Amino acid sequence: MAASSWSQGHHGAGAGLDEASARIRVGLDAARQLEAGIGRDLDASARALKLAGPQAFPVQEDRRRAAAAARDHAGRDLALLAVKIGVRADDVRRAFDEDTPSTGGAASSIFTSKAARERQRLEQRQRRANPGLIAQLLGEAEFLAGVLEDEAVALRDVRRQGEADLLMLFDHRPALREALPQAALHRRNESRSDVRMRRVLIVEKALAIFEAALEDLSRALRLVDILRHKVAMDTEELLTLYRVVIATAGAADDGISITVERFPHLGDGIGRMGCDRLIGRSLPALREKVDGDLRAMLAYRRDFAHAGSGSANAV
Repeated sequence: MAASSWSQGHHGAGAGLDEASARIRVGLDAARQLEAGIGRDLDASARALKLAGPQAFPVQEDRRRAAAAARDHAGRDLALLAVKIGVRADDVRRAFDEDTPSTGGAASSIFTSKAARERQRLEQRQRRANPGLIAQLLGEAEFLAGVLEDEAVALRDVRRQGEADLLMLFDHRPALREALPQAALHRRNESRSDVRMRRVLIVEKALAIFEAALEDLSRALRLVDILRHKVAMDTEELLTLYRVVIATAGAADDGISITVERFPHLGDGIGRMGCDRLIGRSLPALREKVDGDLRAMLAYRRDFAHAGSGSANAV
């Protein structure tokens, strides 16, 4: 796959993002290499319409489990970064929403005009939610959105090819059974019906392993899609806050420019901000739903990993 945009600059994001990006890169590369091996086996079987005998099953199954574990580990790192961005976005919004009383107390407010008090309140808000901090969080969201976009494309491509290969194998089961190497089937004092039955079992076992690998890819893609929705919702929150901070009381943006050129993977939200069409009031409910989907997916993945570990130990 071509070099992805997330290997480039992080647009002013925090220094901690470098460590997270390195960890995510290692995890995703490991998962892709293992998945590529499974894909080569599946593609080779489909092209030759020939499956290896039972001796190949432990290698294929171990590779599938290792790929699922690597993908699960990388998914946790991606989810952790997404959650951190969301938590920090909430912190900035809450800080901006808080009304801190002026230190002068009630007495001074008597001699302060309403406009002056409002200006003071807005200045306090802007100190707590300044454009630079919001831009930093948008930089982290830009990085994560780029990673997730690349992963979605890669996973869909691998799954699409795998589904085509598996469908071909399913459609040619009789040919596969006949193409099995005799060495894998030879046993003394065995009837022809027993040999035919073992041919069927060997083919079905191989297809089941490949089918499980494709389900692993689909599960990984579902997590990526949920995280993409979450990043989009958090981005809307940050862009809404940025627009309010800049627009209120003529606040300066300190030379910070929120543009599609600077944040290409956040282009949809930035475009809506420019047209005054951000989600607005419905945003909290949407974010709550996406966060609920993410919690459910992560809980499922933990249960799946635990079950997989138990099955591996049993084997």
